[in-house]
Amino acid sequence: MSSPPAPVLPQGGPLVDLSSTYGPILIGILFSAGLLGITINQAWTYYNNFPKDKPILKIIVYFVVFMEALRLGFAVHGIYYYLVAHWGNPLALANLVWTSQVLLIMSPLTEIVVRLYFSYRVWIMSQRNRYLTAILVTLSLTHLSTGAAAWRVSFENTAVQGHTILLQRLGFATLGLAIATDWCISLSLIYFLNRNRSGMSSTNSIINRIVFYTVNMGLITSCMDITILALTIWDPAQPHLYSIALLQVVANLYANSLLASLNSRIAWRTKPNANVAMSDFSAFEARSGHETESTAADLSSNGSKEKVQSGHVVSFGGAHPSSGKHGIEHSQSSGYEV
Repeated sequence: MSSPPAPVLPQGGPLVDLSSTYGPILIGILFSAGLLGITINQAWTYYNNFPKDKPILKIIVYFVVFMEALRLGFAVHGIYYYLVAHWGNPLALANLVWTSQVLLIMSPLTEIVVRLYFSYRVWIMSQRNRYLTAILVTLSLTHLSTGAAAWRVSFENTAVQGHTILLQRLGFATLGLAIATDWCISLSLIYFLNRNRSGMSSTNSIINRIVFYTVNMGLITSCMDITILALTIWDPAQPHLYSIALLQVVANLYANSLLASLNSRIAWRTKPNANVAMSDFSAFEARSGHETESTAADLSSNGSKEKVQSGHVVSFGGAHPSSGKHGIEHSQSSGYEV
């Protein structure tokens, strides 16, 4: 059954068609709200399963969730300003509201925190390779600086038309840096993970899982950035704001990538053949509340056993202090803290 035709607007009513401009942005905000729900659920899962994680990790999670909730609130205020508070006033559509200006810096702030987190993982996995880590951090900070530049210029030119032209000019540099940084981080993690494969099937299984999450992190965010870049190029002189609509969910994807990597330890921790304490992609620490001894997993092909003490620090990419073998220690003790 077809819907009845929309009534004709009376004389003097609003004559601006918003279906191809603010309409896509409204849809993007709705998707962002749904992804925020996933972010909150992942944060709840994280705090329930890893109460002994280092404080810095908890602060990062707090910050990311807070920024995403605040960013959604600002986005809702902006769309409310245009579509409700100033409905029927075409002049109000021509200028940026202050919350829309603040959004220009909020997404880059979330992204820089996530990228620095994964850059730290590369630093650990690469046995503290300063040059590689410096490149990743530089790319991340450069991307943040482009977002800060757009935010600053938006206060000098509040016109929506000028704002979209600015995004088109900065978009190539910003999105190009985002794509390059994400793939550099992902490929670096994959390289160092594969380099540390051993003959143990359980170790290789865990590494395969980490590689899977790493590829997904880089692939999803990069595909979104490439799509936004394509829309930025495609948008005509009178832009349809489709690229700005997709920008609403980019930070959500980074936040969920961070939390997914942290929560993926649940699957590894519950594997029946190994009790592994991991700080997902990097060095990890197994600590117990009391000093015990456990039998380590076989780290060599001749099946020799080692005695290790609970509380020993081990990492991918680092040799075992007594055997010189790569691997993951399996401990029988409980109360692990990452």
